[in-house]
Amino acid sequence: MLPISIFSQNKPVSFTAQADARQVTLTGHFKISFTLKNAEGSSFEPPSFRDFEILNGPSRSMSTSIYNGVMSSELTLSYLLQPKSIGKFTIGSASIRASGKKLTSSPFSIQVVKGRTNTLPGQPAEDEQVFVRMEIDTTVGYVGQQLLLDYKLYTTINIANYNIRSESEYDGCFVQNVRTFNNRAVREIVDGMQYTTQVLKRVALFPQQNGVIKIEPAKIQLGISTGRSSSFFFSNTVKPRFVQTNGLDINIKTLPANAPSSFTGGVGKYKVTTSISQSRATTDDAISLKFSVVGNGDMKRVSAPLLESPRTNAGNPAFEIYEPTLQNDATYENGGQLEGRKDYEYLLLPKEVGTYIIDPQLSYYDIDSGVYVTLVSQRFPLSISPGQGVASNRALTEASIQKDQLKPYIPNVPLYKPKIFFVQKPLYWLIYSLPILGFLGLVGYQQYQAFKGEIDPDELARRRAEKIARAKLALAESFMQDNNPKAFYNEISKAYLGYVHDKLAIRTSELTKANVSNHLKDLSVSPESVSRFMEIIGRTESALYAGMTSSGDMNQFYTDAVEVLVKVEREIAAE
Repeated sequence: MLPISIFSQNKPVSFTAQADARQVTLTGHFKISFTLKNAEGSSFEPPSFRDFEILNGPSRSMSTSIYNGVMSSELTLSYLLQPKSIGKFTIGSASIRASGKKLTSSPFSIQVVKGRTNTLPGQPAEDEQVFVRMEIDTTVGYVGQQLLLDYKLYTTINIANYNIRSESEYDGCFVQNVRTFNNRAVREIVDGMQYTTQVLKRVALFPQQNGVIKIEPAKIQLGISTGRSSSFFFSNTVKPRFVQTNGLDINIKTLPANAPSSFTGGVGKYKVTTSISQSRATTDDAISLKFSVVGNGDMKRVSAPLLESPRTNAGNPAFEIYEPTLQNDATYENGGQLEGRKDYEYLLLPKEVGTYIIDPQLSYYDIDSGVYVTLVSQRFPLSISPGQGVASNRALTEASIQKDQLKPYIPNVPLYKPKIFFVQKPLYWLIYSLPILGFLGLVGYQQYQAFKGEIDPDELARRRAEKIARAKLALAESFMQDNNPKAFYNEISKAYLGYVHDKLAIRTSELTKANVSNHLKDLSVSPESVSRFMEIIGRTESALYAGMTSSGDMNQFYTDAVEVLVKVEREIAAE
């Protein structure tokens, strides 16, 4: 035996037993294999096979593989056995010495049943020799649940190939093929006859409506190997045979009516992860909360959870929470089924000073337990302090007093009899103060409108565009410090595109370079600033979509991005 343990010393050592059947007929046979992984073995001791006749064995095979520079190895010893009597039998443990100690396999049980009596012994009817069944993991489900449908071959003869000629339209379901699943051949007993079975195809069904969904039979062409030579080159003749599967009825029920408010459409099994950009902020900042959901149900039906703002003591929302943006929507295979993932980002604008708790939640309907389950990944405490844009009346008053105190003293010594001019009359000061009072009234009214939500949402978005963009640029700076170029360029891109979306009121579907450039020019932004603004967008696109996400000089690019955004904002404000 080759000394392979030195190559796989970092891999776990194991010794296991496995059979290719759990049930076998009295006239049938099965193979049992003992496998040693990642070690050099010696002194193999098989179990007792006193209830079975050894048709062949032990046969020995070895395999090695290398992954990431680490070698793995397998040594397999196999026996072909035929039972001597009917009943349930236990094959005991085998043993082998490896890595300086004795390893034993687990015992294995097998059921031996009486086989079917045929007109000609060993020759079942043609339609019993081979057939294909459609098998589904459940015939009762819910809208949005993933149902796994297998096309399973049962055969007593050699099958060279197959071709599914026609299959159901799967009316009432969204359908997606599953390409990775366990298609290992296994022996099974059906009506007293032993078959070799194998899954030919698996599809994932996602019901879209309540009621009975009918899956029509499929037609399949099988290539039967005759075992005869058809030419000089000794290739076997393949004879075609057409078989038709069974049909299926699936009962799709309505979900229970007691769904919580945090239910977003998920049916199956789900999990969530959340993160937040900062736990301390001011009323000038914007906070990014990321929410990821992974599950095995119909992800098209899963929407972003509603994130509610905590309330102040006065009962007012402490944050303005923007509609979440979908950052990622992916479907992949895992463990023989489909899984999906959605990543959302929420933007929170603090409105009130204080300490609050953000509690993102998602509920789904759990198929196994039959109840709605609410997931809470993490609760985030947030401490909000006043920003530079929030100044108290007391601070303004004190500043005014200090300003007055700095004036030099000028003695009031009249050199002539004072004459009352118009500017000293109350009417003058009333007229003079009207524009100021009007401006203050307008500001107060706008604040009142904003509080009541009466200002046009587009106007609010324009006013806050720069604040949100600066928050995203700050997040990009953190990615730059973490040396994460892809995330860095992604946040710069979101900052710029989000800015033009809010500031210029351009719909997402119309966010083309030409539209952005034209809108900026219409707002009297200088050609140089427009050019630099578009250059920043172009460089982020190159970094993200042309694979140019190396770290490079992110610091200079960040400085340029901030400088250009500030310059464009000032030019728009000066219009």
